Amino acid sequence: MNDREFSYLKARLTRLEPDLSWAMQDLAQAEIIIIVSLFSLNCELAKIPLFASQNELALARFKWWQDEIMQLFTKAPASKKVPLLAALAFLIDAKQLEAEPCQAFLTAKLEAFQQPPFIQQKLLDAYLLRSNGQLFKLVAKALGSLDEPLDQLALLYKKLHLLTSLNYRNYNQHPFISQERKAMLKDQKSTVKQLKIAQLELNDCAVLLQQLALSQPRHRFWRNYLKLLRFRLKP
Repeated sequence: MNDREFSYLKARLTRLEPDLSWAMQDLAQAEIIIIVSLFSLNCELAKIPLFASQNELALARFKWWQDEIMQLFTKAPASKKVPLLAALAFLIDAKQLEAEPCQAFLTAKLEAFQQPPFIQQKLLDAYLLRSNGQLFKLVAKALGSLDEPLDQLALLYKKLHLLTSLNYRNYNQHPFISQERKAMLKDQKSTVKQLKIAQLELNDCAVLLQQLALSQPRHRFWRNYLKLLRFRLKP
């Protein structure tokens, strides 16, 4: 991976995930490469359903990424035309990352293409831990900071994204709002439903922040990110 490729990925991630850019302040360059590479992968996979008009096309695109990424663990050369693959190949080699955690992350992300909307909130939260939780574990392993409250941080990360997306996305079509919560508000007006769903998600965030008060992150990246989350979610 050359400097031009990395600069492209970092600028792209900063545009898509400005919170992460703030949390990367004062980190060493090697740590920034880890965060940019792995969260860029998450952004790439997350956008597939938004741009593929049919589920079959989305699934085919996802499997292409899955195959290309897993080949990197066999020391196969990365595609020079795809900066993200070059970054991941560099990271896998530099940090001696193992294939199993990455496969677990990709398998969890694949679930979103293969199952109907979540009925119960607890099932949705369990899925978020399998997908974003695996992403945070990959990042933590590469940073050498596995002894962190990663489950709570991962759930907060996704719920903050959900709250942001409620500003421009119809709650009724949102894949990460459970049918259970939608049903609770079926007799309410649309604008009221949107506000009440946001309040339910904020209540979840408050509980997670209380849990994190008892188990503070140690690595600077996680501390920065938690500080930002508290600010963003402040009433």
